[in-house]
Amino acid sequence: MKFKFMLCALLLPLSLNAAENRCGWVLNPTPHNVWLHDRDGTWTISMMGDYLEETPSLYRFSEAFVDESQVVRNNGVYGYACACMKVDVDQERERITKIYQVNQLSLKRCQDDRAIAGYVLD
Repeated sequence: MKFKFMLCALLLPLSLNAAENRCGWVLNPTPHNVWLHDRDGTWTISMMGDYLEETPSLYRFSEAFVDESQVVRNNGVYGYACACMKVDVDQERERITKIYQVNQLSLKRCQDDRAIAGYVLD
């Protein structure tokens, strides 16, 4: 019985920090400046001079830009796309701290989502 209690006590913090699925606009307007805007707000993935290099999984954001027909380029190679990401977040700082998976979606999917549709100009 004591063992079960200890096991539960050890596993509880892991379940509190479980990865979340977040879907919305992935914005990369300039080098190292990347955000995800979803129904809950804007989540910082990286800002210039920030910790992207220290957190290699954050580079996975680029998987949202694989299908060029579903990317809007508005500054050379930079722009925005629509995607779902499986991520860890820091709620207080509104930051994505780890990216596990990225699935690019059609631009229409974000354009049709009333919670985020007007966030970017097409």
